[in-house]
Amino acid sequence: MHLIHRGIVNKLFKENLLISFKQSFKKGYGIETDIHATKDNEFICFHDFTLKRILKRNLSVKNLNYSKIKEISTKDTIEARLVIFRNDVEYNISEIKELISVIPSSVQLSLMKKWKVNGATKAVNKNLQLSEIYNSIDIADEDNALITFTSGTSGTPKGANRTYGFILAQAETLKAHLGSTEQASVDYSNFPIVGLANFALGNTVAIPQLNLMKLHQSNPDEVIDQIKDQNVSRLIVSPSLLRKVLEKITANHTLKTVMTGGAPISINLVQTALEKCTSVYFEAIYGSTEAEPICITTFNEINKKLAEPLKGVYVGPPVPEVQLKILELKKVPINSTTFETLQLNDGEIGEIVVTGNHVNKNYYENPAAFAKNKIVDSSETIWHRTGDLGYLEKGVLYLVGRDHRVIERNGQKYYPYPIEQFLELEFGLNDL
Repeated sequence: MHLIHRGIVNKLFKENLLISFKQSFKKGYGIETDIHATKDNEFICFHDFTLKRILKRNLSVKNLNYSKIKEISTKDTIEARLVIFRNDVEYNISEIKELISVIPSSVQLSLMKKWKVNGATKAVNKNLQLSEIYNSIDIADEDNALITFTSGTSGTPKGANRTYGFILAQAETLKAHLGSTEQASVDYSNFPIVGLANFALGNTVAIPQLNLMKLHQSNPDEVIDQIKDQNVSRLIVSPSLLRKVLEKITANHTLKTVMTGGAPISINLVQTALEKCTSVYFEAIYGSTEAEPICITTFNEINKKLAEPLKGVYVGPPVPEVQLKILELKKVPINSTTFETLQLNDGEIGEIVVTGNHVNKNYYENPAAFAKNKIVDSSETIWHRTGDLGYLEKGVLYLVGRDHRVIERNGQKYYPYPIEQFLELEFGLNDL
């Protein structure tokens, strides 16, 4: 007979608990543990004198009633409400059957044997018979997985089709350039779609209570409270919310990485972040609903460029997974012929267009939006018109504004972002 110390048999369950003991007995193992008397003279099997190591409570067994210990152990045994198996591991039915038998009924279970584009999904639901293994319909790269709407800053929001191929390519790109956080890390994002994407990257996500219609009104105090309560290590927020958080956050936080995007980053915000949170790694992402990420850079790199002011917002080099070109600004649809003639050289300001596997190719039931925002070149490649203006310089991208915010006077074009940088540097004005 094998002897199991403290009932350790499966890493899914904590030791010293009835569920782990039952699992040990099922496998034919014996158990070595200790017997303790509770405050109300009930006897329990528990190896330690306190609950600290196993249940993270600095309480002595002898000072607690049996009902209280049961309450704590039940609550902390399995924190998950949903269990989803990794898609890169093969499981056999006997293993699944054994696992299901010990998982509490309150936990929903999604057991996936394989999930991939152009392949069948085989899954077994806990509430079904194990013999009932269903093959889903075949999924292709070009099939729509979900529809997300643009912000509508330059017009009516558009429903952007996100295919399965798009989602997988986006996840792989983010994983390659952002990397994964350390084990047991927690992400917090006030961008709902980013929070969902982080699940695809295998990260633990603290989901905030947000008013989706008023994301700009997010309370920084609530964000800071969640950072502390949930031990958040990676924060993903807009520049405006980051500014508010930095104004109030104290040194006793758990943040290791901060990512921001959705709007240009001011010089003052970069400097404030680097000065106040010296141990935090800051990143800035440039992209849109239809194409994200396009560029990824760090606050340290942005700060280095401050010696060259009034050049526009530095967003770094495009990620290798996208192709990027600068076109002469035209406020009309562009066809394959004019596409070739409109391409600009380094240093010339124009509209940013991109293509790639994680660049949206169509809009939901909106051919007019496609004609306005997409270009089909001579090779049938679909390019997305970002509506952002900028230029390339030695392989890195600078933004100067949106296409509808250009000011023309006496034949001269004036772009908003360099003007805003000037006002910030000269007069200390922010968030214009």
